[in-house]
Amino acid sequence: MKTKLFLFTALLLSVFAACKKDPVVPQPEDLLANKSWVMTSMTVDPAIDWFGTGVQVSNIYAQLPSCAKDDLVLFEKNNVVKFDEGGTRCSPTDPQTKTASWTLSADKKTITVVEDGEAESWSIQKLTSSEFALTFQVVDSGITYTLSIGYQKQ
Repeated sequence: MKTKLFLFTALLLSVFAACKKDPVVPQPEDLLANKSWVMTSMTVDPAIDWFGTGVQVSNIYAQLPSCAKDDLVLFEKNNVVKFDEGGTRCSPTDPQTKTASWTLSADKKTITVVEDGEAESWSIQKLTSSEFALTFQVVDSGITYTLSIGYQKQ
């Protein structure tokens, strides 16, 4: 009887020990939402005359004024995204905050932002609790440009 009780107890303990919780995998919407994101990089391929000076650039971020580098993006769980001018505005007449709507695709790899009736789709390249990278394409004068933007959690 003691042997059966010992075996039953050992079996019960091994079953409970084997029942470890699976690690919780955060969902992209949870990684994005309710955080302020600040841009840390912005590149374009092929190079473009971004500033209308006749000079082709690939690293747009390096050319941006500091008032643009402190801008924040805040995705809210209610599918509202806020674009905030941050601590400094490039133009005093610009509103501090603009809002738009955002949705995440079914495969959770694309964010679509709709602002003033115009939609733009961003492909998620990297998304962690502290970093976010995306790409999107723009066609100008028959040339397709791929923009890559990196963000860090503020």
